[in-house]
Amino acid sequence: MIEKITNGDKSLEELGLNELAKFEGKEKTEAELLLQRRIILSITPLIFALLGTALVLRFNRGGRGFGIFLALVSLVGYYLITLLGEQLARTGTINVISASLLPLVISSAVIFWLFWANKSFLSSPFSNLLQRINFKKAETNQISRGNFYLDLTTGILDFDIVTNLIKYFLLTVGFLSSIFIIFTAFELWKFAGVIDGGVFLLSKYLFYLLPFIYLQIAPSALMVAVLATFVIKSRQNEIVTWTSAGQSVYRLLFPCFVLMLAIGGLNFLMQEYVFPKSNQMQDSIRGQIRGGGILAKKDGKIWSANDNKIYSFEISEVGNNKTQKIKNVLIYEFSEDQRRISNIYKIPEAVWDGNKIQFSTVGEKIVWDNGKGIVQKIEGGEIADSGNIFNTLSKKPNHLNIGEAKQQIINSKSEVERRNYQVAVEKKYSTLILPFVITLFTAPFALSLGRKGRVATVGYAIGIWLLFMGLNSAFEQLGYNGLMSAKIAVWSPILLFTLIGVFLISRVKT
Repeated sequence: MIEKITNGDKSLEELGLNELAKFEGKEKTEAELLLQRRIILSITPLIFALLGTALVLRFNRGGRGFGIFLALVSLVGYYLITLLGEQLARTGTINVISASLLPLVISSAVIFWLFWANKSFLSSPFSNLLQRINFKKAETNQISRGNFYLDLTTGILDFDIVTNLIKYFLLTVGFLSSIFIIFTAFELWKFAGVIDGGVFLLSKYLFYLLPFIYLQIAPSALMVAVLATFVIKSRQNEIVTWTSAGQSVYRLLFPCFVLMLAIGGLNFLMQEYVFPKSNQMQDSIRGQIRGGGILAKKDGKIWSANDNKIYSFEISEVGNNKTQKIKNVLIYEFSEDQRRISNIYKIPEAVWDGNKIQFSTVGEKIVWDNGKGIVQKIEGGEIADSGNIFNTLSKKPNHLNIGEAKQQIINSKSEVERRNYQVAVEKKYSTLILPFVITLFTAPFALSLGRKGRVATVGYAIGIWLLFMGLNSAFEQLGYNGLMSAKIAVWSPILLFTLIGVFLISRVKT
């Protein structure tokens, strides 16, 4: 019994293959699906390699954009078929073995079709499609994009650089977001697939999760966009042509820096006005999905202590930081030595208004004197209180904007909680300048004028980016643990890599 209490029940994800194979219980189907999923995922890289090779050999003239599109569609389609098979197994339509083999069978059929099918019979629909979708450059008798920009302004390269940066940034965000959404759907499908309206709830959750995903992957997407843009231009000798014409590389980086400052400002505004509400919604819906479709009840009793009073109340209507409607209020007021209860207030409805609690209905006041309670009716009264009775109701930092997080710092009496909010506030401020700093230490590696060692320089750029992320996380942990102030913990890595970026740019040949 002691061993059973100590070890506890393991979740299915914590079980090994042998344990999953021998699992018995109401979650046997989930255990079998998880077992088959692990086995299938071990050979999925081989499937993707064969599928990618077949796609390249068949559609090698469609252009780079079309190839990326096909790869993304194939990836998403594979995992959607896997989700479909698992759901059919959960509903008993097919057995678990058939569900696990469904994506393999379909993928094998597609690979066989791409490799050995009759080209004259099967390639004609795609050949017509490729003829209609023009991925190549415009014909000489048409107005090209470059000439159009040239008519607008002499800064043709500014528009070209900005356009490429935005294009690769959006492509990277779209690709990484798809991967994020797919694996998140995998995680929650076992809960959403067995409840009424689960598909709608899961879709709603993924919709509100999109802002959070964007904020997490935006820095990495910007790094990839900068590298892709300038490496391609370096390979096409555009940078050599630019410098040969007597222009500086710094002039080439100018539109990039302006764009990154604009993206930083956009991310900051979304973080302040969009992310708090969306994060609250996605957390609530996630709890509802994992709870079997039942929305967690949030209107229970709330307890709070302040000075010589203990409050018990329920939220009546959601208010703001200054006013809040509450109900079923109980206030226990202690004597000056805080050893005995002197008064008890019972108010059905009240309003907390900054520094006082106003009674909205008739209430009772019980005055304790020598062990006897004297009941008094009170109407339209109020209790002055300089504190905030909501100061113990902590919220997640990602549910708050900067102003609300600062208010939580003031209200919080816990040193650990206060440090968490302080680090969160500084991280929110750093969102404004983070894209600019990333460009500052990434672009120099992509602006190599030589043809040799270009792969190595891109590897160095990715390595310094990973070093930045690791150092940033390490300093944040030091801030959370109180080993350094929040400002130093958040801004030290940013300042350090800003200096590194300035040094690297100063060494670039212009």
